[in-house]
Amino acid sequence: MKRKLQKLKKQLPSSNDTWERHYEEWWKSQGKFWMIELREITVKNFNMGHDWQFSKEESVLLKQYYCANELILQCLTNCSVVSSTVHQEIENTLFLPIAEIEKYNQEKLD
Repeated sequence: MKRKLQKLKKQLPSSNDTWERHYEEWWKSQGKFWMIELREITVKNFNMGHDWQFSKEESVLLKQYYCANELILQCLTNCSVVSSTVHQEIENTLFLPIAEIEKYNQEKLD
């Protein structure tokens, strides 16, 4: 992955006095292909950059999920009643899928 990113970086125009003009020309001719390569690297190595194409309903659900998690984090930050152990457990499992939470809980029991 590191070599692939370095290769992509070398493809970028170098900065100099005429860099802006040169960059614009490079971007018009090479930018699309460069971005496709960068996207492939990020999807393969970081599991990000996917073009998910969510429906309106899915987008609403994701927004609700985001808001709920944001509220939980705000409560954890501002709450002094929760023990540090419980606080850490919530942080450790907050964004995990259900199967991973169950696995995490089972490992704690074993």
